[in-house]
Amino acid sequence: MNLICIISLFYLAIFYFPLVEAIKLAFIEGTVVDTSLLPELPDLPYIPDEKEKGKFIYVEQWGTGNGLKAESPLSTIHDALELATEGDVILVGVGKYYESGSGYCVALTMDVPNVKLVANPLNPPKSQVIVIPDSGAQNRGLKILADNIVVDGLTFAGFSSGTIIVGDGPGTTVRNTILKQLNIYAEGDAIVSSYVDPIPNRPPVIDGMLVLNCNIVGKGETFIGFNCGQGPCNNVRIEKMTVTGPFEPGQNVGSGYDGIAFESADNVAIVECTIRTVGADGIDVKGTRVVVVGSKVDTVGRNGIKIWNGGDIVSSIVTSTGADAAIVLGSGTYRFVHNTVARTGRDGVSYVMTVGYDENDPSGVLHLYNSIFYENAGPIFVSSSYDLMVDGLIVGETLNNQYFVYGDRNWGPSDVECLDDLNDMKEYFDTESIFFENPYFLPYNFGLQELSVGRNNGVVHVEGLERIYSFNNLPRGRPRLGAPDIGAYERG
Repeated sequence: MNLICIISLFYLAIFYFPLVEAIKLAFIEGTVVDTSLLPELPDLPYIPDEKEKGKFIYVEQWGTGNGLKAESPLSTIHDALELATEGDVILVGVGKYYESGSGYCVALTMDVPNVKLVANPLNPPKSQVIVIPDSGAQNRGLKILADNIVVDGLTFAGFSSGTIIVGDGPGTTVRNTILKQLNIYAEGDAIVSSYVDPIPNRPPVIDGMLVLNCNIVGKGETFIGFNCGQGPCNNVRIEKMTVTGPFEPGQNVGSGYDGIAFESADNVAIVECTIRTVGADGIDVKGTRVVVVGSKVDTVGRNGIKIWNGGDIVSSIVTSTGADAAIVLGSGTYRFVHNTVARTGRDGVSYVMTVGYDENDPSGVLHLYNSIFYENAGPIFVSSSYDLMVDGLIVGETLNNQYFVYGDRNWGPSDVECLDDLNDMKEYFDTESIFFENPYFLPYNFGLQELSVGRNNGVVHVEGLERIYSFNNLPRGRPRLGAPDIGAYERG
């Protein structure tokens, strides 16, 4: 091992590993998701020792060598991937890489398992490694076909038909993919699953994926942030991802152009994500065992959050949605806890939330706790075929003067002026406390003023979710003693 390589390893160990240790995945135990099936956050980059077969491959813009030494790098990422064998780490220096292709319309392909493609941590701070198509023929960015792939710290721009494509092999499943600290400027799909064989009962296209600290910006009319349109996509965790669409506030471009979309999935966690200015839905998951935690959907063309087959929505915010309902829940068991849904439904005729509305044979259970619905276009609608439990709820100010609909029974401002009306609700569903009034938000966010009825007035214990943090993720989280605030924020 030469001197430069030894020095590089020393600096990686000293300066990079403390940074890695500072990155922690959020606590989501207690939700419906099985965290043991989700990929764990690895130490990056992996540094092999002499007893292991993995090697470093170096890439620099100015490279003219064979890539096996820091002072003799390759000049393209494509050549590094061609050279890589199982267990290798490709370290890419700062700069723009115009990749010429590794297959039909594809700039880069990772088809060797256990390979890591990372921006060299010795690059200057705030510098970028940018992957760009060499010509219009490369309209797809990076295709991942192998298991245990890691991509960390790169920027992708200029690909018009899928920037990162996972799958596409005949009948194959891609396992344990990690996409971390990426910037993606996408004209079409930013991250997308793909198969070439639409066979019945197909095995999962993705089984195990972690998307962490990624920033996605839409540049085209067909933009979708994360698209599992071809699935199933199972055991997926998306955390701290920001999706910013290309559309103007109020622009509804029709169904399909979502921030995060799953057509078929199981065991999905969407944690601390922000979705804004997308043309259709913010989050749309057709799957089982789904949780959305600590996330915000803001200014989208259609629905805010849609979950079709049961799951948890916790400590999240939905605001400024377009057509239909801000929250859409299908059949199954749901826990909607510590959320704030406010100022939604720009068309003035929308429900704020529908539960079982579009189902042919709706049935399920809804736990609706410690949440705020205020200044929305319309009421909450819950099918009477659902078992409904409500506590610590603030509802008020709708454009159509309806607050709550349960089956054929509805309540509006004229129906909720005395305590007898809560007793009337108890004849229909299980409830202890509903407040039909102004929550008094703070002027700069959806936290609560001191005079709010929601301050320190929530349900103390929500089974299974006691340790889930607040949206603003205070170090102390929700109070362990005394009642929490109602809504997504916690002021303690």
